[in-house]
Amino acid sequence: HRVKWEIDGTLAFRRSCAHGVCGSDAMRINGVNMLACKALVKDIARGDKVRIQIEPILGLKVEKDLIVDMEPFMEHYRSVMPYFVNDEPEPERERL
Repeated sequence: HRVKWEIDGTLAFRRSCAHGVCGSDAMRINGVNMLACKALVKDIARGDKVRIQIEPILGLKVEKDLIVDMEPFMEHYRSVMPYFVNDEPEPERERL
């Protein structure tokens, strides 16, 4: 957030859960795909390497700055159905 607050208030990027779960903040940092919420500046800018380059994730259409169109990814995600499908009636209590 420091860049947005102190350098360029127009910078657009996604963020949501801040726990590395949702993936909304995926981007390339120094040429490596990562979740920005899990990337710490102290781990990236070590020693003399203080320059950090951020780019939108590759392979998806850029909407603005670091924001990409996630719909192609979500289409594929839905097509593989990465969740439990149950044919039984919904239980009275939550399944734990």
